[in-house]
Amino acid sequence: MTDGGGENTPNAVPRGRYHVNLVLFLILVIMFTVWLHSHVYLYLTESIFIGTGLTLWGLWKLVQSSMKWWGWGEQNSIPPHLLGSSNATESLILAIVFLSILYLTTSSLYLFYEGASSGQVKFEVQVLHKDNPYLENITVASHKRVAGRPFFFHLYPFGSPLNLKFKIINPRGYENIERNVYSWTSMRVRVPLDFSPKEFHVVRLIPGSGIFTKLPKPNDTVQVPYYLQIVRGGTTYTLENLLRQSVYAGTKYDEDVEWLIEKEKEEERLTIFRNYLASARIPEKDREDIILFWESNSRIISTVEFKGQDSVSIEIGRIKPDGTKKLVMRQEEMISSAPGIQTIFLEVKN
Repeated sequence: MTDGGGENTPNAVPRGRYHVNLVLFLILVIMFTVWLHSHVYLYLTESIFIGTGLTLWGLWKLVQSSMKWWGWGEQNSIPPHLLGSSNATESLILAIVFLSILYLTTSSLYLFYEGASSGQVKFEVQVLHKDNPYLENITVASHKRVAGRPFFFHLYPFGSPLNLKFKIINPRGYENIERNVYSWTSMRVRVPLDFSPKEFHVVRLIPGSGIFTKLPKPNDTVQVPYYLQIVRGGTTYTLENLLRQSVYAGTKYDEDVEWLIEKEKEEERLTIFRNYLASARIPEKDREDIILFWESNSRIISTVEFKGQDSVSIEIGRIKPDGTKKLVMRQEEMISSAPGIQTIFLEVKN
């Protein structure tokens, strides 16, 4: 045993090793706190406070031991001898190595309810990878503002991140966005703030007075079927067995059309129908029956999404018993630049 410093007294803690281990401990705690906060803080909501507390405790002990190193305070009051052992050094290094691996192979995905307009209380988001579902649909709402999960030990090839597509499926009306997720990153998506509003340009095609009565009714036995054909940008879309009905086109998904119809003001739509029938001099007693055909027997053609000022060619024809087609009418139309549903009445030109 020596006098003065007390470095070699029994049970004394080697100051150099203690300081090295304390620095390692601080590194470990800081890394662990960052990892927790980046990827799993939703599951351990107090992790940031725990990590911060441990970090501050470690910094205080480092300052305290340094003060005692210079003779301030009682040296034998240096706290727990655990950080002064060689086993502690080895354990801390191994823990840092493991946490480094975990840090590099952990990714996470969280959606935040942010930027919603008044009345928009819930959003359902589909997450796709190569157009296939990557996760179950995620819902965020005013009462559930954050949702998501971490992915442990996911290692993507360097420079080849996971490309994910985010699609708001309810309510509709937003453009999809894509994000790249790397092995060590946390993806944060704000819903609907990060999504741009989408403009739909859907057409509602109505068989006009010159052709309506020639088309079969829904329950008729069809001897000579009619077809409707739309040509847009060199691509042809065909609806077989056209009846006395309205036809919607201009988007890929039926749900988009249904959503637009729900948003549409019914009275405005009916006013358009009634004004047309009045201008076509259809007897008033027949008008509501014709409107009922248009309203109750609508069909949807899946097409590319139409854009404002697109040029489309629309034709209706008959298919003869020998399979040949006879043109009944053809009409060229310009898609309106105004988003929503555009009503187009199809007429037989004299």
